[in-house]
Amino acid sequence: MNEELVVTKANSLIEASYRLNISEQRVLALLVAQIPPDDEDFKPYRFKAAALQTLIENANKDEHKRLKELVRGLFRKTLQIRRSHGGWIMTNWLSSAEYFPGKGEVELCFDPKLKPYLLQLQERFTSYKLLSIVKLRSRHSVRLYELLKQYESLGKRSYDLAELRNTLGLHKEEYSTWYDFKKRVLEPAKRELPKKTDLEFNYTTRKHVRAVAFVDFVIWSIDRNKLTKKNASKKKPTKKNAGSASSQINRSESPRKQAESCYRENDFGTKCKVQDIAALNALPKQRQAICFECPAHQQALFDSSTV
Repeated sequence: MNEELVVTKANSLIEASYRLNISEQRVLALLVAQIPPDDEDFKPYRFKAAALQTLIENANKDEHKRLKELVRGLFRKTLQIRRSHGGWIMTNWLSSAEYFPGKGEVELCFDPKLKPYLLQLQERFTSYKLLSIVKLRSRHSVRLYELLKQYESLGKRSYDLAELRNTLGLHKEEYSTWYDFKKRVLEPAKRELPKKTDLEFNYTTRKHVRAVAFVDFVIWSIDRNKLTKKNASKKKPTKKNAGSASSQINRSESPRKQAESCYRENDFGTKCKVQDIAALNALPKQRQAICFECPAHQQALFDSSTV
């Protein structure tokens, strides 16, 4: 797969309400990435069947059958897009799909109703590399990545919980409690995105009548190229160099501030054990600055008198 392929969508399309499984999302992203920026109309986009099969999760032995099921599933799925005037439009993703057995190719074409959201985009759109999402294993991780990517430059975004559930295409009874939604949707994405994409996030909640009503996200960018180089050259810290690293900490800051600074540093951003800043309050004060894999904190054990 071409590592330089870029997916570009109108923000209103990213905000649309729909439900796709992980395989369908990958294939759809690959399809979007085929659209040249200056195209004025959709074209039939052809793929080698083998290329699509590599994107299918939980493959069985019958490759032709699983490919047909994937295309049929994507062809039948609908999405609902909110319009600026307060209305909405409901449409399918695809207008046609055709398989060519002699060539081992599949031809897919977008529904014409999607033209304003994929063609000639000049403003209010979001772009990201295709490879950012094809490695993700959770369908919710893909959606959250796109939703947060829009606000990467701002570094934060807030969501009404009911609106977020609707955008993710969840049924009313699906993960109906906050505990289940957090466990099945937010936490897997929070763990997966920093490992495989250029984004990481944290979140807090706000309640209304004692129930969680809003989710507030904080978003950070990750330079994966820089991170790869650092990880390649990084040596396992010894007690000596760990102590040297810890000496770089500003000991005049509270342990909480030190942990927050450590988490945001490129050197330790994906290694810091205190990735959930909200969870710091649950730790004893003298341990709030400890990030067990971070050289800058391996020996930074402070007494409660320093907090």
